[in-house]
Amino acid sequence: MKIRLTLARKNNNFLLNLPKMTDPYMLAAGRIRVLIASAAYLSFPNLFVLIVLKGLFMSIKHGNYPGSAVAFLGYGIILCCVLGDINRGNQFGKLALNLMKQFINQEFKARIIWSVYALLIHWKKHARKTVRLVSENYQIGLETGDFEYASYSASIYSTYSFFTGMELSELKGKITIYEKAILAMNQEMIIGHIKLFRQAVLNLTDQVENPYRLAGEACNEEQALSIFLKANDKWAIFNLYLHKLMLYYLFYKFILSVKYATEVEEVIEGATGTLHVPIFHFYDSLARLAVFLDSPKPERKRILKKVAKNQKKMKKWAHHAPMNHLHKFYLVEAERLRVIGKDSKAADLYDQAVELAKDNEYINEEALANELAGKFYLTKGKKILPEPISQKRVTATCAGVPRLR
Repeated sequence: MKIRLTLARKNNNFLLNLPKMTDPYMLAAGRIRVLIASAAYLSFPNLFVLIVLKGLFMSIKHGNYPGSAVAFLGYGIILCCVLGDINRGNQFGKLALNLMKQFINQEFKARIIWSVYALLIHWKKHARKTVRLVSENYQIGLETGDFEYASYSASIYSTYSFFTGMELSELKGKITIYEKAILAMNQEMIIGHIKLFRQAVLNLTDQVENPYRLAGEACNEEQALSIFLKANDKWAIFNLYLHKLMLYYLFYKFILSVKYATEVEEVIEGATGTLHVPIFHFYDSLARLAVFLDSPKPERKRILKKVAKNQKKMKKWAHHAPMNHLHKFYLVEAERLRVIGKDSKAADLYDQAVELAKDNEYINEEALANELAGKFYLTKGKKILPEPISQKRVTATCAGVPRLR
């Protein structure tokens, strides 16, 4: 509370002008906080909040040091992703980058840049900018000896590239290269993350025995989940369940998709700040609407209530970053209007979702919007459909999205 009152009464830039910390005990304590922050973020989110606030208070009281930037951006993550103040959260991310430049010691450079771009900037800018910058940060991590955040950069580059529509065969090759590099750096926890993701891509591009199950060349989901649970790695557990949700949805297993949506929501705090959060709400809504017409009336009410809750969040995110989220909002709205029988309004929103996804180069979600629009028009017996994107583009980028039936 004292921190919030202090920051509310002053311009945030006063933090940049604090004296330099000189107390060796405080410097040692601050360094320890920085080094345990990422583990707390992954496994104990409440502890992460405490670490951030203690670090911020320590800087205000004893002065700045290189790790103070981690406290600044951590506070920005809390503002942006917990309290919903996206603008102010991004301001603290910029403060962290500016403070980093004041120190010759660049020990924490890779983790500061990763955190700002993986957890903050995409709430205001196109997520593809994050993809480019975390790719560059991979090299920074190697150069500064921060193999942990070099590996995190490779991991987030891979997942964000997938979410923003990179062609899957190209992405599969990049993930394989990163996987070998992370193995060489002995980052055992992170290698589990990227193996899981590579298997999800393999399920969409290769012939696998069971496309819904994350088991094959890269990993086995039962073994992986056991390891993640033992380590209390909520980020990894979230990712496993999220990919199950998406795979079941893309392959028409909607009831099981909804089941995994419930599992994802129980560990969503492990993904705080990431682009994965709006992706989850997007697929959660689509999966629930897909089972709406086959559900009893009491369940239909619950579905519409849950979708409305998701859409309220998506609308806010679309206000701040329409290039990332507005087409998602429109596509879910179109599906919602479809199931309640408002066909003319639904048709308009399908068209808007397709066009916006195309304009913002989300080719994977453009393909999905075309898919759902096509199914809608076929059920209405309409012979003239909106002009689809080319079959070649759909197949190359969104392998695994079912063709029209």
